[in-house]
Amino acid sequence: DLPDLDGGHAIRIVAAAPDRSTVERVVVTWYRVGQVMTGDERRVKIATMKDRLSGGSQTAVALHLSAEVRPGDRGGREALATIARFAAAMGPLDLAADRIATTPR
Repeated sequence: DLPDLDGGHAIRIVAAAPDRSTVERVVVTWYRVGQVMTGDERRVKIATMKDRLSGGSQTAVALHLSAEVRPGDRGGREALATIARFAAAMGPLDLAADRIATTPR
C-alpha cells in the first residue's frame, strides 16, 4: 500500500514493543547483486542466477532502511519521507551497497 522509493520496495510492518504495545515501521528494501540494484525480488533472483552462471563474485547486499510511524502519520507517508531524506543523504545507494559489501569484517 506504499509506493516504491527510488527502486526500493516499501512495506509497513508491526512488531511488539518491550512494553507489549505495538510499533509500526515503514521499511524500504533494496538489493544489490552484481550491477543490479533493485527492490524487485524477481529481478534479484534473475541477477543472482546470471551472476552464478557467469562465474561472477556472487556478492549480494540487502539494504534495509526503516523509520517508525508516529501517531497521526496516516499510511506511513511521513515515515517514508524520512527514509527518502536519509537515503538521499547517503548518496547513490548502489555505491553505498558496494561500500558495505567491500568493508572488511
